[in-house]
Amino acid sequence: MVPHGSRRHTLLVGDDDALVRECIAELVRALGLDVVTARSGQESLGILLREAIDLSILDVNLGDMTGIQVFERYVRGPFIAAPHLAPAPPAPRRMHAIFMSSEPTAEVRSFCEATGSWFLDKPFQPDDMRTAIRALLPVNP
Repeated sequence: MVPHGSRRHTLLVGDDDALVRECIAELVRALGLDVVTARSGQESLGILLREAIDLSILDVNLGDMTGIQVFERYVRGPFIAAPHLAPAPPAPRRMHAIFMSSEPTAEVRSFCEATGSWFLDKPFQPDDMRTAIRALLPVNP
């Protein structure tokens, strides 16, 4: 899945359930991709801000915040809290994302549609996750 001469894709898996997190990480590695895992929303956000992540797979309910909050804080940055105080807005960040939840809401599904993200109901089939990953990975990282 990695073109000759280019870097491997790196995916972030953020889920507060260790078993789910490790099962997805194993699936990602089996696709020949690199993976970084996070146990919380804050940890996920920190990784996004420090590392080059090509695709994020986030649980909607991460304990300390939602996967959607992680997405919003990363994409909008510090200007989400006080946009009127910002001298000039920074260039918008893009984030390819797959959200997952065992308790989906209409708002979550609507958010995914609006942002071009994928949503998977938990439990999901491994092939569904593979399809979502292949659909969302940038062609040229």
